[in-house]
Amino acid sequence: MDTCHGFQDFVIKKEDIKIERQLGNGMPFPVHLALYDGRRVVLKRIHPELKSDKNEALKEEDRAMFRLQHPNVLAAFGVMMAPASQNSYSLDDVEYSLVMEFAEYGGLKNMLTKCTVPWPLKVRIILDIISGMNFLCEKNVYHKELSLQNVLLDRNFNAKVSPPCRFCCHCLC
Repeated sequence: MDTCHGFQDFVIKKEDIKIERQLGNGMPFPVHLALYDGRRVVLKRIHPELKSDKNEALKEEDRAMFRLQHPNVLAAFGVMMAPASQNSYSLDDVEYSLVMEFAEYGGLKNMLTKCTVPWPLKVRIILDIISGMNFLCEKNVYHKELSLQNVLLDRNFNAKVSPPCRFCCHCLC
């Protein structure tokens, strides 16, 4: 049985996050490696133009995304909110960053282009992707953007489907 959570249940305080370094620019989000609650996580900053008029939709989809817990779906832990500037106290001037699971080996596309992957591992990765996508479908979340870039590999080479891009998925959670 699902419990009803408010958006505040998923807000992570900026002081609880320690940013280690920038990993790159995920389109369109800058991506940082950070520490949260004793584990490595990824921070994806949400550009202001994406949150401005879609704030309530953003909160609703985030709430749904945090309930999607499966070994083959990249985990989302919460949202870090911080003032965009030191002197700003307006909700319009808040930066949002998604706090997500860190997948040590990165994207599947990167691995397939740089390495020779043995067939048993390829089969396991395919089965992991199927398992993750089946779970999302059972939760009425339709990805619409599955690609090699959206499948990430953890330190044990388990495939994790990255949650659907917001405003690009249909979610009935």
